[in-house]
Amino acid sequence: YVAIAMIGLSFIAFIALDRSAISYFIINTLMLGSYGVYDLFFWSIFGEMLDYHKNPAKILGTGLSANVLGIVAGGLIGNSLMANNLYSINPSLFAFAVVCVSLVLLPLLNKYLSTLLKGYTFLTAFVVMPEFKQNSQIDKISEYGNLSEREKQVALLLLQGKTYKTIAGELFISENTVKYYVKNIYSKFNIQSRAELIDMVAEKQN
Repeated sequence: YVAIAMIGLSFIAFIALDRSAISYFIINTLMLGSYGVYDLFFWSIFGEMLDYHKNPAKILGTGLSANVLGIVAGGLIGNSLMANNLYSINPSLFAFAVVCVSLVLLPLLNKYLSTLLKGYTFLTAFVVMPEFKQNSQIDKISEYGNLSEREKQVALLLLQGKTYKTIAGELFISENTVKYYVKNIYSKFNIQSRAELIDMVAEKQN
């Protein structure tokens, strides 16, 4: 939110100030400062995810690729505008459009990543729990949702972060059957995803 505010202020400064060196310094300080905050947020998130993923190198590679891709895409868009002599585009309107897109995307991205990290944190804590504590948590939600014995088994493996394929192998059933049980579990709790199941169990644990 600090970065969003800085982008907004840089846009206001771009509109209100003249084109002097001091104005250039103020606008770029705000804009580059917001980029620094974004970078800190971006790499902090990836740094935390390294602790919760089985393949940290894959996460690091994905982060580097996304970072470079964003820089390249921005450069290509700028070069394209200049190459096609699109000087009729109002820079203020273009900057305003960028700010609006940022205001829409960043809160959504922050919410998604916070939920994702919360899920990873819970999964890590759940996996290292003694088996009797895991079963206790499952029993609590099973009573609440009236789960069958097989649905309890599937729910337990879901909360351990297992994939559908792994669950199918451990329970000796097909992946389609796993999907059927998962759909039933979500329906009984009126949820749509594993993340919501994790949130529900975490709330009952507290």
